[in-house]
Amino acid sequence: VTLVEVDRFGGLSRKGTFTPPCDSDFYSWPNPAFSPKGDIGYAPSFANQMIFSLDGAGELISSRRLPGKPWSLRLSPDGKLLAVSLKQSVAVLRVSESGDFSLITTLPSSSQIGWDDVAFNDQGTYLYAASNECETRASLCFLANGAVVTYDLQGKELDRVSTGGSALSLSRSSTGQLAVIAASNRLALIEPRVR
Repeated sequence: VTLVEVDRFGGLSRKGTFTPPCDSDFYSWPNPAFSPKGDIGYAPSFANQMIFSLDGAGELISSRRLPGKPWSLRLSPDGKLLAVSLKQSVAVLRVSESGDFSLITTLPSSSQIGWDDVAFNDQGTYLYAASNECETRASLCFLANGAVVTYDLQGKELDRVSTGGSALSLSRSSTGQLAVIAASNRLALIEPRVR
């Protein structure tokens, strides 16, 4: 993970680099994230089921093994919660001001096997998750029957809407709408009923 500083004119300079311990690595397009203040960075390691927190110079603050392989992560707007898509579940962790983690809950897995991305509502009280079922053809798994699911932080399902295809790369706008890439080159826009 390379941390790049941006000056007020848009100039870039490399500030620090974090290399994970020898028993882990970054691949499968992990997405790093920053705390709201920008003083702590977070990075998932898919290969060994780990998540790392880093300071502004790229030094390790904390690490934690997760109950699955982390695919993507999102911080709540206040930076106190971290939701991590684990492909077959979603872990919700509490984040301290110093960057330490504690696991709050793991969202229950159902017939949905692919949890691609997650997002929080404004208050950080609900979690939206893009999930998919696996359709097996010729021994290969294809994502199908995608949905965006709303959960409370105890893992209770509150709402669900089909995307009409697979559900990938979930994003949330500043006005609360959700956008998710669906199959067949489509973008699905969703207005959550539970905010």
